[in-house]
Amino acid sequence: MRENRQGQQSHHGRSRFIKTAVLRGQLLHDALYTAAEKAVGKGLPEHIRDDLKSDLIEAVLLKEFPLQDMPLYVAEFMTAHNRGVGSCGARSLDEKIFEDGDTTFVDRLTTDDASSYAD
Repeated sequence: MRENRQGQQSHHGRSRFIKTAVLRGQLLHDALYTAAEKAVGKGLPEHIRDDLKSDLIEAVLLKEFPLQDMPLYVAEFMTAHNRGVGSCGARSLDEKIFEDGDTTFVDRLTTDDASSYAD
């Protein structure tokens, strides 16, 4: 338990866990969510499973494939996830930032400059 600003003990962590459990229980009544939950399985970390389920549900809603075909697309969506497709995906620090230059992501993290970004 933590103390809040008023010095009272807080059950924030427990409360968040309960809210998550309630939400997941309610979502299991939804056919799309249940299909995604079954298709993705339980062998992956929760944050990856949640991303895949969201992507699969979105694809069905956008009519990219029918609900009953969802399990057939899990591997494809997992591959896309692992490649870091999208603006927030994992990227290599050695990757060039722009196609027409030699600057890499690691170059942006290091500098021989005497000044510091923290100054």
